[in-house]
Amino acid sequence: MRGNQTSIAIAVLVAVAVAIARSAAGQTFEVNQPSSSSSAAARAKKKAGPGERSPGESAIGWGSSIETAREARAVGEALARNDYRSAIASATRAAHSAPGNADMWFLVGYAARLGNDYALSLDGYRRGLLLKPSSIAGLSGEAQTYAKMGRVAQAEDLLKKVLERNPSSATDLELAGELALATKPEVALDLLKRSVALAP
Repeated sequence: MRGNQTSIAIAVLVAVAVAIARSAAGQTFEVNQPSSSSSAAARAKKKAGPGERSPGESAIGWGSSIETAREARAVGEALARNDYRSAIASATRAAHSAPGNADMWFLVGYAARLGNDYALSLDGYRRGLLLKPSSIAGLSGEAQTYAKMGRVAQAEDLLKKVLERNPSSATDLELAGELALATKPEVALDLLKRSVALAP
C-alpha cells in the first residue's frame, strides 16, 4: 500500500512539473484550463493540437478556391480575437467549399472544440478522418475533444492509436498521462516522464 501511495505522490509531482513546463513552453491542448499567453494570436497558435497547424497555417492545396483560402485565414483571425462563433462559421464554410480536403474538416473540429461545440468538433474530425483515416492530427484532435467532454475512455483509446504511430509526441504523451492520473498512477508517471523528456 505504501508503494502505491509513493507512486501516486511521484505521479502528482511529475504532473506539476509538466504543468510548469507547459506554461513555459505554451500549451498545445487544453483539458480544463485556458492558455495563459498574453498575445491572442500566440494563444490561437499554441492551442493547436499535436500535428495540427495553427488556424492561419491550414493547408489548402492546389486547385482550391480563393474563397476557401480566405475562409481558412478568417478562422485564424477570429480565433486570435477569441471569436469562436465566427471561427466556427468560417471553418464550416471553408470545409463545405472544399469537402474533399480533410484539413478543412480538421479545422472545423479544431475551431468547434475551442468554441465548446463538441458535437460539431467530433463531426469535423470524423469527416476529415473519412478522407484521411490514418491522420495522426485528426485522431489526436478527436482525442482532445473527447478529453474536453470528459469521455476519458474514448480519448485514451484514440491516444493509444496515436502514440503507436507517433510515440515521440510530447503533447499526446502529456494528455494521456493527465488522463491516466486518476486511475492508473504508474502508467501516468511513465507517460508524463516521457512527455517531459521530449518537451522542447
